[in-house]
Amino acid sequence: MLLSPIDQLEHYAPTVIEQPWRALRILNYYRLCLAAVFIVLLLLLDPSPSSLGYSKPSLFYAASMLLLLLGAVSSFLIGIRRPGFETQVNLQIISDILILTTIMHASGGVSSGLGVLIVIVVAFGSLIRPGKYAVLYSSLATLSILSESTYTHLAINSASPTYTQAGLLGIAFFATAFISLLISKRLTESQALIRQKEVDLANMEQLNDYVIQNLHSGIIVVDKQDKIRLINDSAACLLGVADAGYFAEQPLSSLSATLTQQLHAWRDNVGYTPAAFQNAKDSAELLPRFAALGTRENTGTIIFLEDSVEVTQKLQQVKLAALGRLTASIAHEIRNPLGAISHAAQLLEESPELTHEDLRLTEIIHHHSNRMNKIIENVLRLSKRENTCPMTLTLHDWLVDFRQDFCVSVGADPRQIQIDINPKDLRVLIDPSHLHQILFNLCQNSLVHGNTNGGTGPLIRLRGGISNNTRAPYLDVLDRGPGITPENRQKIFEPFFTTSTSGTGLGLYITRELCEYNKTRLNYIDSNEDGCCFRISFNDPERLKL
Repeated sequence: MLLSPIDQLEHYAPTVIEQPWRALRILNYYRLCLAAVFIVLLLLLDPSPSSLGYSKPSLFYAASMLLLLLGAVSSFLIGIRRPGFETQVNLQIISDILILTTIMHASGGVSSGLGVLIVIVVAFGSLIRPGKYAVLYSSLATLSILSESTYTHLAINSASPTYTQAGLLGIAFFATAFISLLISKRLTESQALIRQKEVDLANMEQLNDYVIQNLHSGIIVVDKQDKIRLINDSAACLLGVADAGYFAEQPLSSLSATLTQQLHAWRDNVGYTPAAFQNAKDSAELLPRFAALGTRENTGTIIFLEDSVEVTQKLQQVKLAALGRLTASIAHEIRNPLGAISHAAQLLEESPELTHEDLRLTEIIHHHSNRMNKIIENVLRLSKRENTCPMTLTLHDWLVDFRQDFCVSVGADPRQIQIDINPKDLRVLIDPSHLHQILFNLCQNSLVHGNTNGGTGPLIRLRGGISNNTRAPYLDVLDRGPGITPENRQKIFEPFFTTSTSGTGLGLYITRELCEYNKTRLNYIDSNEDGCCFRISFNDPERLKL
């Protein structure tokens, strides 16, 4: 979010306002130091024609004490900033000119060389308040010097008038004011440019931070000691952790030991190909990529994390296109002879001479012909899948409608399916038709395989909520069946794998493909309850809209 003009003023106003007061404070420090030096020198050095204040020591001492007193008062007034800035500058510059002129007079006049101290005061005043005030300070200093020279010449009857030195000093005052005016103008332009650059840099920093934090890809920056310097919200979500800020300045191993191992392997061998991994049981399967920051050795590393679903979806387009061409070419070659075999079996059944054993053989032919035809239909439906039309759904309300449709389709009792969504207004982003097909397959499997344990209560539970790790919505489909053996859990999503003699082995495979096509994940997870638990992990609908 870029800074508006008002935000820019509020952001940089303290700095802009503080600068003139800081300059005035420096001038006051100069006054205090000068007064202290004068008093110390007067007390420590013996009076001589070459020492300060030799002409009128009492006047020199009084003027120095007055300068010190005014400096102390000004320190307090600058601290409380009362009266206003312009009033304090005018009072301080004018009083310094007059007091330093008095000190110069007590030290022998213009010939003492103390007029250069007034030049410094005029320069400060011209820088702090350029323009007409610079001319005012220069004129006042010149008049003060000329008045001192005139008084010394007339009242004390000085044998050698110092008008020439006073005039040259006056020219120096005006020259100083003019140079200070140019410097002040250049400084003002430079400060304006610097402030604009600071605003641009602040805007760029906020823009970069916004882009990094809202990227779908996870980004982690680590230094050469593997300490995390930056982690965006997407990386935390993909790794299944709740708070990205907690891991800032923490070792990468505290976030993911597997990722740390792959980082070390990549550093040892730049040609190393990272492998996909899963940081938590309900988190996404991640594909890491590593890139060095800078060209020197032992520099930091930036880690990119991609959800394998995103990568898989891109590969799906190529795979499904090839599958579509393959199935289209073989469907005609298989279906025609398959239809002929099925039709011949029907004609054979009508023969009155068939024995009971022969009729049993024709039933087997019908059964396997239908099974082969179903396999072809499933593969064709998978290969001809249309583009998704994701919609934001209120999950609980949608599941209520789905339960009614499903029970009507399979002839089940709606009381056999329990819906438990917390919170009730939980929303997900997915194609409704695909979600319907996904849940239809899972619930149908649960009715077929999940009712072997008997018992009372619902046969299927649809339980949903927000994952504590990924902070994304999920939906569990649970049944009361015997569950899946550990040796089969890695195979259940493979095509044509089935434990049933009548199954095709494509149901769960197609279901998972549909999930990946909608940027969701389908996993079998261990549950503390009896039976199977398939979890559909949705992506955060708000992040997918970015």
